[in-house]
Amino acid sequence: MFNITLLIQSFNFLLAYWFLARFFFKPVLNVIQHETHNELVLKNSILNCHAILKDCYFKKQQILQKNRTKFCQYMGFCATIGIKPKAKDKGLPDNDIALEEGGVSRVREAAQILANKIIAME
Repeated sequence: MFNITLLIQSFNFLLAYWFLARFFFKPVLNVIQHETHNELVLKNSILNCHAILKDCYFKKQQILQKNRTKFCQYMGFCATIGIKPKAKDKGLPDNDIALEEGGVSRVREAAQILANKIIAME
């Protein structure tokens, strides 16, 4: 004999499964897929920003090195021909010659620390 309650329970189960799949599972899965896609895009943009920051830092270091070399050549040339460089030639204002020893080096150290922290943010 076939039990009718078993048939009704199986129909009820199929109806509940269809209802949950249509109105609950698919929207939740769509939201989860959308969020994972947004997270992936955000991670890629962060990696691109880090790469750009690294490139800028290395270009800045190359420019600084090139300018330091030129400046040393200029200072050597001034020493060769017997001209004492002025404070402006050393990158200092006329009245702030005292900054030559401590202030400029502290600013350079702070800039170097900041650049290292930006690169270390990977």
